[in-house]
Amino acid sequence: MNSPLAVKEKLIEELGKPDTHVFRFVYVQDGEWAEHDFQPVYQRLECFSVTKSFTATAVGLAQGEGFLSLDDPISRYFSEEWPADADEKLSRVTVRHLLTHTMGLESGFLFDSDRYQRPEKDWVKLSLSAPLAYEPGTHFTYSNSTIYLLSRIVRKATGRRMEEYLEEKLMKPLGIGEHAWEHDPDGETFGAAGLFLSAHDMAKFGLLYLNGGVYEGRRLLPEDWVREATRNQVGSLGSYGYGFWIFDGLGFAATGAFGQIILMMPEQNAVLAAHAFNVQDVDYPAVMRRILER
Repeated sequence: MNSPLAVKEKLIEELGKPDTHVFRFVYVQDGEWAEHDFQPVYQRLECFSVTKSFTATAVGLAQGEGFLSLDDPISRYFSEEWPADADEKLSRVTVRHLLTHTMGLESGFLFDSDRYQRPEKDWVKLSLSAPLAYEPGTHFTYSNSTIYLLSRIVRKATGRRMEEYLEEKLMKPLGIGEHAWEHDPDGETFGAAGLFLSAHDMAKFGLLYLNGGVYEGRRLLPEDWVREATRNQVGSLGSYGYGFWIFDGLGFAATGAFGQIILMMPEQNAVLAAHAFNVQDVDYPAVMRRILER
């Protein structure tokens, strides 16, 4: 097996190429930390869709505490906001469908500036009114709207803004430093993007999942949640768990646009976390496969 130092040097070689545009990475293997900055940018940067994995984790925590079930129909939480002309398929959408992007949407939305340019400022109404082209559970359509609804469900189930709930249950126990969340027009946690973290703190989150929900000897997440969240939950529709992408033979990852990642590799007992700004994205799994095959 490659030593952490050897992997670090290979990562510097691979990720330091001019067209990669990686700002920094953190690699942790067998408890040994290796970090490298390519550019002297601010430590805490937007994680983009890595945020989704934190929102999914909030759902797992809330389920573990009995606040909700993955099999709950979402109508349980949105009775007041339920559209008068709701698609009849919407009544069959569950929390699990939101977690796996299989609620039946024809196309995803609430991406990037799109969510601020729309005249409708009620994002719950917008998300519940979207056309459902497919029966829930039969089609994978990646959308910020589904994860946003999860954030609002956590709010309704626990009585606390999702970020406040996670602050107590996850961020403080992990020793997460300064961080920030994007909010919707109502001041609620967006949850699908907009979390600002350091790569170092992203790696802590990765270690939590790598170790089955335990961090520095303290269990923070239910073991069964970690197991289910990090295996494929959509069958032939793709390679996605509950907020994590699955890479067979390598591990699983929280990923974000432009090259953000927390990649957990169980066989190597390792985590790679990185910030970048590459409009073509960065294929970290391919990089790690090349390094591990040398």
